[in-house]
Amino acid sequence: YKQRVGIAQAILADPQTVILDEPTVGLDPRQILEIRSLIRELGRDHTVILSSHILGEIAEVCDEVVIIAHGEIAAADTLENLVNRYEGKNVVDLTVRGDISAVKRIAASVPEITEADFDELPMGQVRARLSTDREADVRETLFFRFADAKIPILSMNYEETTLEKVFLELTAEKKPVPETDPADDAGENLSAEEIFARRAMENARNADRYADAEETAAGNTDGEKPESEEKAEAPADEPGPAGPSPAQKPNKKKNSDDDYTPLFGG
Repeated sequence: YKQRVGIAQAILADPQTVILDEPTVGLDPRQILEIRSLIRELGRDHTVILSSHILGEIAEVCDEVVIIAHGEIAAADTLENLVNRYEGKNVVDLTVRGDISAVKRIAASVPEITEADFDELPMGQVRARLSTDREADVRETLFFRFADAKIPILSMNYEETTLEKVFLELTAEKKPVPETDPADDAGENLSAEEIFARRAMENARNADRYADAEETAAGNTDGEKPESEEKAEAPADEPGPAGPSPAQKPNKKKNSDDDYTPLFGG
């Protein structure tokens, strides 16, 4: 009901542009169909901008599609043009029982097939993935040619180009290459979790060492002076450089936070 009320509030003033963000989240299938119908109706008199990660929803109601990957517009076109431009082929995935050379010969005899991959499976089976142009459908031709060759087709799947495939292809091209961590002395390829754990352990060990040093300095209560102070109070008649001795700098304690190493260079 919140989804419906939100849409009602958006269209109450009859705006020229309606922006909907995930309008079908949380709705049952019947309500989703009603919202789709409402969006199509609104699109007749309004500009409707629909944001969604459910690509099947976009394909059902939108005329034009904008795909954003890593903060940049990767593509903007009609759904049909996007599908034709970035994929432009369909795939027939079939499994047959027969000799792989005969399967290759039959696939080569179909001119619409542009690419073919073959794998030999156990029990004399062969899997073939046959790619064609988007306009071509070779399923019927393959059925009769394999039947004429007495090669039974055990399964046949037809994979048509979808918006999901286009989205995966475009976002894969824009995927950033992970940078190597300069702190990996051995040049290991570590995950972010492993790097975090390793550096957290190093920081913990450094903090323990600083704490031990401070406890040692604080525990010196027997009247013994540090070696640096004994040198500073040496008798004046001992040989040494002429002129007044340089002023001794105060012995400043080191704070454990001073040498904190950021985990990721931040």
